[in-house]
Amino acid sequence: MRPYKAGNRNVDLDDIESRIDLHAFVGGEAINCIRHNERYPSLHIYDDHVHCFGCGYHDGALHFLQQYWGCSFSAVIQRVIGNLPRYPHVKPKPILPTWEDIKEAAMMLKISPQPRQYLMQTRGLTPQFIDSLWFGWHNHSIVIPHCANGDIVNVKYRPWDGQPKYDSVPNATFSYLWPWDYFRKLYSNSRVCYLTEGEIDAGTLLQESIPSLSLPSGVNTPLFKWLNMFKQFDRVVTLLDMDDPGREAGHRLTKDKNKLGLTFQDMLSPTVLQVGEWPAEWGKDVNDSREMLVPYVRQDYQGVV
Repeated sequence: MRPYKAGNRNVDLDDIESRIDLHAFVGGEAINCIRHNERYPSLHIYDDHVHCFGCGYHDGALHFLQQYWGCSFSAVIQRVIGNLPRYPHVKPKPILPTWEDIKEAAMMLKISPQPRQYLMQTRGLTPQFIDSLWFGWHNHSIVIPHCANGDIVNVKYRPWDGQPKYDSVPNATFSYLWPWDYFRKLYSNSRVCYLTEGEIDAGTLLQESIPSLSLPSGVNTPLFKWLNMFKQFDRVVTLLDMDDPGREAGHRLTKDKNKLGLTFQDMLSPTVLQVGEWPAEWGKDVNDSREMLVPYVRQDYQGVV
């Protein structure tokens, strides 16, 4: 118990911190950091604290709100306490599919000609690769499981009507690059990784025996989140989409600096970061450009191994 007098009220700071959900007061999963100037959000909002993957700033919810709102600590308490749930905040647990659900979805894909032909003929994925990564079909959506350490940690859904383009399990987060377990099994000793925006892009390279991982939320997720995963490689080559968001993300990695004057490339050192690009007429992403792009990537990788 930590008693505190806010105005004419006596409160317990421990009780407040057990019930607060910072998202309700800030909104969103990430915002621009209050400690340094930046074009893109790197301050991640959690239930009871914040952490900046750009400059390293870390603070509890109440002290952060004092700086965020620019008021006294007592004013923060009075403003917060009237908007707290009655009981300690418990974030809803995601209801993840079981392996039996994933296997059933994979079986449904095998007997659903339209989505399977889309993956094989339009996207060029082989039946063996589709089956080995447990692609499935459920509720008119292509199912792409995200697994780590043998567990299902999230699932990406691609609705057949494209609305929205992608969806995932409510309240579940993406904590690993895709497909983490598959990659570690085949490329645990790889010193290079080719990073793509989407699972199908990474699959395009993986089935050509090129070590590739995909950003689970594209370039919408700050890449600082994956810094420690990237550091296990000697070289990371980004193959982001050749559209405006992809090009801007590549620029941020090598040009934008945090408060300490460091770029993402600086913080990744000694791992070498290379931003890959290709002629726009080849296609927007790795999969669209596969006929022209894959031979170049394969040649680059063979030069490493």
